[in-house]
Amino acid sequence: MVQRGGPPQPPPGQQPEEEQGMEVMGYQPFRAPEGHTGQGMLIMTSRGSIFALFHPAAAMDAAVIWVWGARGGVTGPAGGIYAKLAEELADEGIASLRLDYRVPNHIYESVLDTLAGTSLLEGVGFKRIALVGHSFGSAVAIAAATFSPLVKAVVGLSSQNVGAEGVAGVSPRPLLLVHGMEDTVIAPRSTQMIYDEAKEPKEVKWFEGAGHGLTECKDQLHDLLKGWLVKNLRDAAQPSPQPPRPTLLRPGDAPPGAPPPGRPPQAPPPQGPPRLFRP
Repeated sequence: MVQRGGPPQPPPGQQPEEEQGMEVMGYQPFRAPEGHTGQGMLIMTSRGSIFALFHPAAAMDAAVIWVWGARGGVTGPAGGIYAKLAEELADEGIASLRLDYRVPNHIYESVLDTLAGTSLLEGVGFKRIALVGHSFGSAVAIAAATFSPLVKAVVGLSSQNVGAEGVAGVSPRPLLLVHGMEDTVIAPRSTQMIYDEAKEPKEVKWFEGAGHGLTECKDQLHDLLKGWLVKNLRDAAQPSPQPPRPTLLRPGDAPPGAPPPGRPPQAPPPQGPPRLFRP
């Protein structure tokens, strides 16, 4: 766990903290904890800094935001499946943001943190995001998805139903739910309740013999999540309306972006905020 500043208290006489929004003010590099893959960063917000690990992909177009349980963290269940999949999905053209909570076990603050992640990614050009959450984080992912049209797919693992009451709002985006049948922390009926309330398209996968952490089915879960995320983020992307740029010029051709003959070149537009780290 990385120590981060908590949310600021509102001045006397202002609205309660939970009725305030969050402003994303940028990000800055931050040293990743020893043994962790990805590029450490702090997402700077009006409610404090959010620690995350970013795994870039060449396309910088589709990304997964991973959130964990009530205690926070960035590794994920099933023996650290978030870290492993984040590295593998980068090779498939899908970036990842493994996000820790400022205030663990606080559904409102954790949803704001997740939306801050989507806002940051949108600001640097990402167009499609999937949210993946485990346990408490599943409710966070479901709730956050209902507020962000940028979210195109949602996964809930070992889901708690408290906080996920708005799951119908995920539709028409695909929803995948996974639960171990031997879960003694959150009963499988919690996921069944979410599934019953959700609208199509929706899928549920039950793993016999698996507990809350899904360690017993980590290999099957790995293959399921990787294939599902590639299908619903990369393969489901709409083709770009822009034709690809030519890579070669014929003799006499003007380079791309050059002004027409007789027109003086214009000054380049001012540079925007720096993009996220690239490979």
